[in-house]
Amino acid sequence: MWRRLKALGAVYVAHSVARALLDVGALRPGLTAQATADILYALASLHTHQLLRRHCRWTTQRYRTWLTRVVAQELLADTQG
Repeated sequence: MWRRLKALGAVYVAHSVARALLDVGALRPGLTAQATADILYALASLHTHQLLRRHCRWTTQRYRTWLTRVVAQELLADTQG
């Protein structure tokens, strides 16, 4: 039951962040709040964290840097153009 509650919490957070990004116009064109939440949920999941930190022996800094970069690349609108 605890795992299910944690998973529901992670889904809620992903949806909240996705909605906030959509509301301020920060998402890449064509991304919906649902697609954004799905991507966030997968990238920032406990499973992904454990895979990279424990199994691949990434440092905390390397994981944080990677996650920040990949989330920005996948979700955020290009502000350069």
